Amino acid sequence: MLGRWNQLSAFKRRFLLYYAILFLAATVAYPIVSSQKGFAYQGSLLLYRREETTDIYAGKIGGEGASFTVTDQGAVTFRQGDETYGPYLVRKDPTASPEEERTGVEVSLDGQVLFRGALLSSDGNAGLLLDESGEVVPSLSYTWTGAPPQTPSLETVIHLALGPTLSHRGDWLLYGCASFLVVLGVLAVLFDKALFRHNAAWYVADADNARPSEWYLFRYWMACFVLGLSALILYLSGLSHLT
Repeated sequence: MLGRWNQLSAFKRRFLLYYAILFLAATVAYPIVSSQKGFAYQGSLLLYRREETTDIYAGKIGGEGASFTVTDQGAVTFRQGDETYGPYLVRKDPTASPEEERTGVEVSLDGQVLFRGALLSSDGNAGLLLDESGEVVPSLSYTWTGAPPQTPSLETVIHLALGPTLSHRGDWLLYGCASFLVVLGVLAVLFDKALFRHNAAWYVADADNARPSEWYLFRYWMACFVLGLSALILYLSGLSHLT
């Protein structure tokens, strides 16, 4: 193996080192990133932690510190920057749901009941609520006029109080696609001459003695570069993708 490595040109070694570093870095980074669970909110991941009787989802939104705190009593408070919204009190109430299979809730703020009904979707991402009369209504219709844009929707508040499905960054499908490109790149570097002879055999009679043109070599190594760049983009896209 070492003898084969020593026979390679410095140009090919650089390509192989790039592929190796890229693959190893991604293989280390993906498990670390995907193990960090949190609540997906407005394109950001608010990381989850438990402190005594409170669930906390904290991170950054638009460069500002942001967090949701949810107590065991159903009080949900949202903070972004210097602003605080809530606490919203979410109380389970079976009589509030128009359908038996859905969890009925009542949401109040400062003693005023804002909503009675149920979530329309189990993941809390439909943007709609089901009120106690059975009518489907937009979640944002329960946000008061003139409220700041950072004000969380009632759907989000209810979803957090009932226990959200946690998300994480790191798309393993994109990791697999990127790794496949890395393998193709490594094979292209190691077996460039064999691939040239295979391709040349379709056009010339004596492919074993044929020599690649400068134009062919330029296109071939440019293809290897594109494979490496595409793998890098896929790895980075997968690391930032919320799942």
